[in-house]
Amino acid sequence: MKNFTKYLNYTIVGLVLAFSLYVYRTLELGRGDAQSALIEILNPAGEMVGPEGIQFDAAGNLYVGDAQGVVWVMEHGGSPQVYADLARVQQLPGKELATGSIHVGGMAFDTQGNLYAACCAFGGGAILRVDAGTKEVRFFARDMGVANYLVITRDSRHLWVSDYRSRGRVLRYPIGSPLLAQPDAAVTDLEYPDGLAFGKDELVLYAAETRSGYIARLDIAGDRPRGERIINLKGSFAAGSLDGLAFDPRDSERRFLYVAENIRGIFTVVDLRAQPARVFKSLRLAQMGGRPCPASMVIRDGYLYFTDLWSCSPIRILLGIPKWHNHAYRFRVLDLASLYTTETQRSQR
Repeated sequence: MKNFTKYLNYTIVGLVLAFSLYVYRTLELGRGDAQSALIEILNPAGEMVGPEGIQFDAAGNLYVGDAQGVVWVMEHGGSPQVYADLARVQQLPGKELATGSIHVGGMAFDTQGNLYAACCAFGGGAILRVDAGTKEVRFFARDMGVANYLVITRDSRHLWVSDYRSRGRVLRYPIGSPLLAQPDAAVTDLEYPDGLAFGKDELVLYAAETRSGYIARLDIAGDRPRGERIINLKGSFAAGSLDGLAFDPRDSERRFLYVAENIRGIFTVVDLRAQPARVFKSLRLAQMGGRPCPASMVIRDGYLYFTDLWSCSPIRILLGIPKWHNHAYRFRVLDLASLYTTETQRSQR
């Protein structure tokens, strides 16, 4: 009996040490070699609760969606104002009442100025549309799984959205179809797909697989979209924490992909032209009072804008009781500009 108790104690100690190492590597992997980024707070009053979705409209106004279903707008650097309360969505006749908290993930605008927002578990996984003129909130699609991140093609013909589940998908919806829209194409066999970003000429779509740490390249040019994994950012004995993806608009060749690593509080820049793709640089985020956890992002005019979703506590997140953060930030990203120019000149020869 004594031996059993001793072995049990050893086992418990070993498991605690292993779990501690797992959490430590998840939090710290890649931060030591990352250069620090000087961040600027966009809403010092902290109006947002768990901000995640972030996007600009055609006029240059910045929009942020949070975990309480509120979409905020900051007009040309002004203070946040409520743009839309997604809880006021018009329910569909003949459909069961949509339930669940409205947590705004990815957001995007079409060419008409209508805002589309992915609302995670609400309505079985819904995409809501805010009319540009009336500000009415309607269902674009629902019951898709876990609506997490979305992007819209330049011509506003199609919307792509990630279904954030263990056997996840990336779905394509035609925007011109009557509500409720139904997907007309899908890439399957993805693990917790999250952030999305179009490659050059929108022939490919990049997707982050959060927990596995992979970046997947999805060939969407043909009738049967398919994907392949091109790089893993997780590292050994750690959990992945990938979230939003973005390209700098000045990078016309779509060579350098920015990846938000949420729990680790870093941005990783991946060189997609390298064979195989490789990490080009990492940017470490820190501030008084804790580490920002970047979620969605958008790059504009030499600045990377991002939302700070929650505190970097894997245990609280796994338990479903995260401590929400309250701010959006930006920092300058000018150091790759000369490489963008070189790539553009090379492609024009």
